[in-house]
Amino acid sequence: MPRIISAVYKGKIGMAQKGKKYAVGIDLGGTKIAVGMVDEAGHILSQARRPTGAEEGYRAVIGRMADAIRAVAEDSAVSLSEVSSIGVGVPGTPDFSDGTVIFAPNIGWRDVPLGRLLREEFGLPVYVDYDTNAAALGEYMVGAGKGARVLLFVTVGTGVGAGIVFAGKLFRGATGIAGEIGHMVMDKDGPPCTCGNIGCLQMFSKGPALADRAAQAIEGEEGSRSTVLRELLRAQGGGLTGEMVIKAAREGDPIARKVFEEGVLYLGLGIANAVSLLNPDVVVVGGGIAKAGDLLFKSLVKTVKERAYPMAAECVDIRLSMNSEEAAIVGAAMLEATWEPLKP
Repeated sequence: MPRIISAVYKGKIGMAQKGKKYAVGIDLGGTKIAVGMVDEAGHILSQARRPTGAEEGYRAVIGRMADAIRAVAEDSAVSLSEVSSIGVGVPGTPDFSDGTVIFAPNIGWRDVPLGRLLREEFGLPVYVDYDTNAAALGEYMVGAGKGARVLLFVTVGTGVGAGIVFAGKLFRGATGIAGEIGHMVMDKDGPPCTCGNIGCLQMFSKGPALADRAAQAIEGEEGSRSTVLRELLRAQGGGLTGEMVIKAAREGDPIARKVFEEGVLYLGLGIANAVSLLNPDVVVVGGGIAKAGDLLFKSLVKTVKERAYPMAAECVDIRLSMNSEEAAIVGAAMLEATWEPLKP
């Protein structure tokens, strides 16, 4: 029997093709590929993981995807003839018409025909979307956003992104790029962003930004007080990471705590702006920063509640993602069922 390892979604969304009760969901990340066989109720029946290995080129990465798809089919005893579609959440910009990945800087992809290659390999429809959109849909269906009328999912890791689910469907905007919360301008004189703008939210709150500011701080006059960060640097070698800053902040390192709190403040202000604009009833925060738990949560909620438009702040429930990887797999698998082509 298939092994059920995910929560059940009790709703109306199911596989789009009559008689097809399963879909494959893929979460493509910078370091790993997570693949799952998902049934029409949102159960993950089996999972497989493979290293991304982007340095080997996109064909090698897609080959590992294909290997993992066959593995989950075998493990769940589901024939690929019973599968409705393959959905992929990617860390970059997709072409919604054919599944080409236009640009994914974290894995070095540009104009990679992911959709076409997977269609040729398996003879199945392939749907490619932003990884944040897939995760948002999954959180809405089986995760912390279940039951929301309007869901805003915000993820913080190597960048800051968001996905929006309205009335059970992803909101993609006019050209498919809705949800770029990380590129809200928070300071007109702030640090330059990788997008070419100045003072974007992600330059204050993403993991690498926390690491950069902490590294600068420990080299300054108060750096001697940062004992935990210095110990982590000695123990692990290399440079600081966002994860190290969060760990040190949890252990009471004063510089790490100051840097982290500033990042959370800006994140809270950005989410407060989005809450005032979109009026969601649920905001789910996921990604690496969510691992900070109460250290993040209490301060974030306080900022959103104080800074969002009061009537919007009153009705919003802010939650941390419990398992964003499984949510991303389920959401990717369900892309077909909610797919609406963008109008030219």
